[in-house]
Amino acid sequence: MSNLPKALMAIIIAHLRRIGYRNTTYKAAMSSAHRGYGQWQCCQCKKITDRKDLHGDHIQPVVDPALGFTNWDSYIERLFMGQIQPLCKVCHKAKTKEENILRKEVKSKWEIVE
Repeated sequence: MSNLPKALMAIIIAHLRRIGYRNTTYKAAMSSAHRGYGQWQCCQCKKITDRKDLHGDHIQPVVDPALGFTNWDSYIERLFMGQIQPLCKVCHKAKTKEENILRKEVKSKWEIVE
């Protein structure tokens, strides 16, 4: 776990994520969803949507829901080297919700142990 203040960690993470959009892995994944002029396809539900409604989702979350933030090396590797899938807003929101439920369950178990 990082010993940096939470506010500083949040700033660093925000900047790293912004850089991540320039990553070739991200660009290749999003390009793979292009179906024609103004048409982009979600890889999960196969719905055709606008580019602005398509999100690049890490197949394996950058921060493992079961472990939480472990270290910067792991975070950066998952952010930049992880596999990306293009998801529409609806599919991305559903996947994120499932991950957050798991995070909450794991966190509550940690609090019981402490």
